[in-house]
Amino acid sequence: METINKIMNLNLEFWNNKKILITGHTGFKGAWLASFLYKQNCELFGISKDKKEGIYKLASVSKLMQKEYIFDINVYDQEEIDGIFSSINPDIVFHFAAQSIVSESYKNPFNTLETNAMGTYKILNASNKTQSVKTLIIATTDKVYKVPSKLNVEKDELGGTDYYSISKVMAEIIIKSFIEIEKRKDLNISIARSGNVVGGGDRGVNRLIPDLVESCISNKQFVSRNPKSIRPWQYILDSIYGYVLLAQYSEELKVSEVFNLNSKINNKYESLQVAELFLAFWGNKNKVLIKNEKNFDEVETLKLNSSKAEEKLNWAASFDVGEAIRETVNWEKHYINSNDIEYTLNHVEDYILKLKK
Repeated sequence: METINKIMNLNLEFWNNKKILITGHTGFKGAWLASFLYKQNCELFGISKDKKEGIYKLASVSKLMQKEYIFDINVYDQEEIDGIFSSINPDIVFHFAAQSIVSESYKNPFNTLETNAMGTYKILNASNKTQSVKTLIIATTDKVYKVPSKLNVEKDELGGTDYYSISKVMAEIIIKSFIEIEKRKDLNISIARSGNVVGGGDRGVNRLIPDLVESCISNKQFVSRNPKSIRPWQYILDSIYGYVLLAQYSEELKVSEVFNLNSKINNKYESLQVAELFLAFWGNKNKVLIKNEKNFDEVETLKLNSSKAEEKLNWAASFDVGEAIRETVNWEKHYINSNDIEYTLNHVEDYILKLKK
């Protein structure tokens, strides 16, 4: 019990000088994770397909990285990826690289399946061959469940309602099989199924917050195509903290487990309510235009039960929807005319101070 208590909070000694490899480090979550772990005195390395717009460029996250590898994981063969891993010799790997846009999965299902399923296999294989890697954390999604509108727990049946969710289910099946086949006892491989994330620097296509940012910056009327949809909204740093605690937990206890990460204080808000809050915080007086049209099928309501994370990781969302949106608006307004990393690092520091209160 003493060991469990020790790792249920951020352990600075654990993270100090750790070599961390983040796949998808130029993306929304990856760049925020890099910022968070930089403040824990980690050495950071990244693999990404391209240098993305959003937080990575706006906040100059590249300045935090020891080395970056920019390439398409689908193009590189296993031997080339293995070579990168062996040249870094990371302690912990976070696998965030993915094709994560649901609408894009309908347009290009093969690329989605290849990136999210086979790309995951390549990272598993490279981690397994690199003896320095002791922990691998893989991000999937709240959409993997057969009945995503149910308050799912980790043991509930998996399914898939679109090519994106199917690709993530495939990845999870590969992960489970890989662990059973390879049997490397000193490699801990855990999965995080996270809800929808709210934060500064997201530039994903057909996503609520990026669309709101664009409408406010350009002073155009925001169009809501799915106003009644309900998501398990959570602040970006709440989500990142969950990934970090999961890595700590997996390595200290030498376990491979699956965890839901959901903000139960925020899982009742419709997209329209979130949009109206965002516009109010921005000071945008334009009314939301409701079109009620979707160009693709998407689940109306998503829910997750995070009781396991609360009990084993001592993790829970600390920001409600209003706080998350206020922080997001402040971040976006700052970066309209700036590209400093210090503002983002200060956000991380303030978040950690909030956790200690």
